[in-house]
Amino acid sequence: TRCLSDWSSDVCSSDPRSLPGIDAAGRLSGIAKDIRGGIRGHITASNADARNKAEKDLAQLEGRSETELKNYEGTITDPRDHELFEKVPAALNRLAKTAVPIFSLSRQSKDEKAMGLFRAQTMPAYTNAQSVIESLAKFKQQDGDRKVAAATSIAGSLQVWTWTLLTLSLAGAAVVGWYLSRQIDGVLLPAVDGLSVASSELVAATAQIDQSSISLARNTTDQADRK
Repeated sequence: TRCLSDWSSDVCSSDPRSLPGIDAAGRLSGIAKDIRGGIRGHITASNADARNKAEKDLAQLEGRSETELKNYEGTITDPRDHELFEKVPAALNRLAKTAVPIFSLSRQSKDEKAMGLFRAQTMPAYTNAQSVIESLAKFKQQDGDRKVAAATSIAGSLQVWTWTLLTLSLAGAAVVGWYLSRQIDGVLLPAVDGLSVASSELVAATAQIDQSSISLARNTTDQADRK
């Protein structure tokens, strides 16, 4: 029916989609934080090996961000959700790209200039990325809350309808039972009355036959005595 097909879509979308979306947004926020930390770590690295590791870690973080973006995209069910989501890949990309000039300066041991770029470029890009991710997570949470409230309301309405239908079913069954009882009584009672009359007539006839037999026996005895 319409109520079950339309309402169930809201119920289903509240649990399997909203919560994974919030989790994915949380992981994206963590990735942004790690990118920022990795860029700063490159500047403060004490040797070339540590800087190489920071660069490899950044590449892995970019791969993880792509995975989490795909995970979140699979949870989108609303135009507003999609609108907010579209800002996240660009924000993370801008954040990661601030590493390019900073890494170049850091490899040359120009740490002061590298740190200046970090403060001027990386930190604003990081703040922006966290802002758009936070907006996305808040929307997902609110959307999930709305759908849970709708599901709860639907469940309440279905419960009322269930009890109403059950009451009507019991009332209908009682009416049908009363009607059948009346019909059965209408057929059986006349038959029972007829059997009672027939039985009374049979008893009367039997008594009359017994009386006749007694009279016949007396007559026979009287005739025998006269002889």
